[in-house]
Parts: sequence; C-alpha cells; structure tokens
Amino acid sequence: MSQILFQQPSTFYDHVLEWELLEELLEQFEEQEKHTAHQEMAVAIDHAIHHAILDHLPIEHHTVYLDMCRSGVHEMSILEWLEIATTHENIIALIQETYITVYAQLKTRLSIHQSGLTTL
Repeated sequence: MSQILFQQPSTFYDHVLEWELLEELLEQFEEQEKHTAHQEMAVAIDHAIHHAILDHLPIEHHTVYLDMCRSGVHEMSILEWLEIATTHENIIALIQETYITVYAQLKTRLSIHQSGLTTL
C-alpha cells in the first residue's frame, strides 16, 4: 500500500500506537475495500479507547473530557490532563492495551471473514 492510512495524527493518542499492525491487516483487503475497512477499524479503535478512558475517569470529569475532545481531539493537552485526572496509574499503557485488544479482535474477525464464516 503506497499511502499509510493510519499514520496521520488526528487524535491525542495517535503517537503512542503501533499503526503498522493495522496497516498489515488492511493489506489483506482488496483495493476497493480498503477505505471502508480503514474507516471501520479507526472507529472501532477510537470508541474502545474513549470507553476505556471513561471507565478510568471519575464521573465528574466525563463532561470535561468529552468537551475537550469535541474542541480539539488532536490536542496533546488532553493526554497531559488525563495523566492527572484518571484513576489508571498509566494512561498511555491503558490506551496501548486497549488498542492491542481491539487489534486482536479485528484480526480474529478478519480471519473468520476470510474463511467465509461471516461478514466483517
């Protein structure tokens, strides 16, 4: 694939993830399917990461976090704030663990899809 789709920083957590893993999964799709697959993978990862963060963020900070993301999800200040505000001892590790979990799920789904057992 000539263009690396997942390495265009657009969120505060992009720089801590190994996007190459998903690039490898994308290579298994037909060219006409890659854009849709990319979007679906990106949404799955984004949702999982935000849910994991919210699970480790005191409820009184949920609105603040969501407002910060709406204002500029690419802002590094969000990550800095999360390092202080969350109950998790290492927010970067949480984000990375969540990413790896979703990657493994996507890889399994792709394997099942390729075997013809179900759709992605």
